[in-house]
Amino acid sequence: MAPAVLLPPNQFSFPIGSTFSPDGTTVYVAHAGEIAGGWIDAFDAASGTRLFSLGIAQLGFSFDFGALPWNLQTNAAGTRLFFAHQLANALVTVDLTTETVLPFLPLGARPRALAINAAGDRVYVSLTPAPIRAAVRTSSRLQRRA
Repeated sequence: MAPAVLLPPNQFSFPIGSTFSPDGTTVYVAHAGEIAGGWIDAFDAASGTRLFSLGIAQLGFSFDFGALPWNLQTNAAGTRLFFAHQLANALVTVDLTTETVLPFLPLGARPRALAINAAGDRVYVSLTPAPIRAAVRTSSRLQRRA
């Protein structure tokens, strides 16, 4: 069993989603918390060691609980991490090879749930209020498709 990952003292965290890398070696966790509306951590699944953290404030937004990172999904290659960013009303893509955020893809309404098709070439996003949906290609040039 991997050791527990401890947060610094007095740091509130409320995990709101997680996913594993396709090879099972990394777990990504989305947190709600008092630090800039939330953040995403990447942990080594075997040791529990934190590999990197990505705060919502690093994305250029101030504290707002609407900025919470919702739902996490990786592409089949394990090179990209996708999440819904409610404050920006956008799909956010993190290049996991460089640990950098790519340009946001505006979606219009509040994005929530994500799913990636079996081929790994589309991300499906549910937007609130339902039943609004968007399909997005996962290629390097993201494009929104209704």
